[in-house]
Amino acid sequence: MGVRAFITPYVAVYTEYKYSQSTFEFNQAFGPTSGFNGDYDANILVTGLSYHF
Repeated sequence: MGVRAFITPYVAVYTEYKYSQSTFEFNQAFGPTSGFNGDYDANILVTGLSYHF
């Protein structure tokens, strides 16, 4: 999801929001009786300046 606004016909500013989520399991990563699992969540806000030609 994002927004882009042109300041001039060639230059624009933009902002984006990204959300990532994942769950992973490594049940036998270090042998038959050991392992690990986890959850990953990331909120990312990106802003920038772009030139269009």
